[in-house]
Amino acid sequence: GRQGKTLKRPRLVWTPQLHKRFVDVVAHLGIKNAVPKTIMQLMNVEGLTRENVASHLQKYRLYLK
Repeated sequence: GRQGKTLKRPRLVWTPQLHKRFVDVVAHLGIKNAVPKTIMQLMNVEGLTRENVASHLQKYRLYLK
């Protein structure tokens, strides 16, 4: 069976470097085209999940308002 769900992943820490990479990717895509899956693929960071990116994007959009 898949053990992906039972293993608790360590919580992702958004370091300044990681956040900058996120911001760069979002800027490159344009905020309207920035979807978590694409951002995640372009960031290409080990251990980064779509959920990590999605929640960060949500906060970032609120911050931009």
